[in-house]
Amino acid sequence: SIENANRILSTVKSRCQVINFAPINRLEILGDLEDRGINTEDSHIIASLTYNIEEARKMTNDNMTTKMIELAIDVTLSFEARDHNGILIMFTKGKLLIEETLKSYHMMFFDMLTAAQNDKIKILINQDVDLDKLVFCETLAKNRPSLKIEQEIAILELLLEFKERLTYNVNKDLLYAQLFTEIKRC
Repeated sequence: SIENANRILSTVKSRCQVINFAPINRLEILGDLEDRGINTEDSHIIASLTYNIEEARKMTNDNMTTKMIELAIDVTLSFEARDHNGILIMFTKGKLLIEETLKSYHMMFFDMLTAAQNDKIKILINQDVDLDKLVFCETLAKNRPSLKIEQEIAILELLLEFKERLTYNVNKDLLYAQLFTEIKRC
């Protein structure tokens, strides 16, 4: 994919031709998932993760993806709580994810958390935002952000920083513990 083009050696790039394909419209993926009986919010979340309809369909049948969506919602809501029990949630409900060896699941989880933070920032910037256009539309319709925009942005920056750390060989227990400790300080 073009986003990883910088990882290709220049000697290889010089012998290649880049062909760009327009991605499938996310609304098509969203419509396909909803036609298959997937609830609105899960459809929005899955459609935000891929431009591939087949991959989106596979995600709907993947038990791990379903559990990660539930976990992402719980963790996202914990950021707003005064007692912020994100670590507790992650190490109880998220134990299955922490024990997962495939980095792709962890990256997907960070993408979900990032999408939720983006949605919260959009709401804080524009109180009249169309909630149906948000990824976490149902969750945020019921639970409006309570933190200041600066705090939400700081959390987003931490999520992006820790997602980058996942590209290295890291201890996932420590990664998540440190992430939630840093978020609590926001």
